[in-house]
Amino acid sequence: MKRFLLSCAVATALLMSGCGSTGAPVSIDFPFFFLQDVDCNEVPDACTFLDDAGSAIACVGSSLYFLDYSQGYVLNCVDLGAHLSCCAASSEGGYAAAASGVQLFYVSEGTYVVHTPVLLSAPAEFMLTKPYGTVIYVVCTDGSVSTVSTVGNWYEISNTDTSVDSPGAAAIDEDGSALYVFDSADSTVKKLSTSGFELLAEQEVQCPVADICTAPGGGVFVAPYELYEAWHISRSSGLRDYSVPLPGRPECLAATSDGAYLYVVLAGAGIAVVDMDGEVEAQTGSYGQPSDVAVSGSGQRALFCCPDIMKLIMVSR
Repeated sequence: MKRFLLSCAVATALLMSGCGSTGAPVSIDFPFFFLQDVDCNEVPDACTFLDDAGSAIACVGSSLYFLDYSQGYVLNCVDLGAHLSCCAASSEGGYAAAASGVQLFYVSEGTYVVHTPVLLSAPAEFMLTKPYGTVIYVVCTDGSVSTVSTVGNWYEISNTDTSVDSPGAAAIDEDGSALYVFDSADSTVKKLSTSGFELLAEQEVQCPVADICTAPGGGVFVAPYELYEAWHISRSSGLRDYSVPLPGRPECLAATSDGAYLYVVLAGAGIAVVDMDGEVEAQTGSYGQPSDVAVSGSGQRALFCCPDIMKLIMVSR
């Protein structure tokens, strides 16, 4: 997950009709089945999937979009009354969450009931769900971390200062034991324990980091913006242990749950799907400038936020 809008591309094979579909043609150099091209009429900023084969959600202006997993069409659009910057899902299922400043909204999946917002101690920057838990960690703009309970009526359990000064990207380990936050103030990726948010390790990067995503099997993948590679940060050491070569500079990325592939948005070179040896399995031509990419837990769906053309695009393996 990352903070700033980045250039990216989408291409595919075939269009289907449906709610919100524009029917605009796209190129066919990307060997994935095109599910839906949703016209948002506002800028989409962030997206994720609720569970392995559940709805996708996206922050679009002040609205939280719910998208059908099977076909990618819009199930519902819930206006929350304030510009949304990040989103997440409760790990136990049933709820979608999105944040605007110090307000954390949560909405019931299926019924789309909007509950009383949680008031945070500081404005939200990133939301990270603890796997197999009942909390969401909110990395705030000042570097502190708020822990929010997702049991019953949601509430902020605590807000804890950390060694992070200026969070620029963040992800959570697959087992929920640590957060990895890029600190723009000193160009390091800091590993923080989720038990007390103390600093466990830090990896110097020496250039901006465009994005961080969870790595299946432990640790995270980091996208150093000035390098043609993605770094893997080890769970055990909190340091880089290997790199995946890329065909361009990364701007955002997401890993498939089997750990076999990375979806990577490349600066001026579209979207590439690469294996862990850096072999390009698929690559698109340039199409828009997506700000975020999410891959479902099943690995069968990918969703792209395209703010410059105000679209959400879902594809299928």
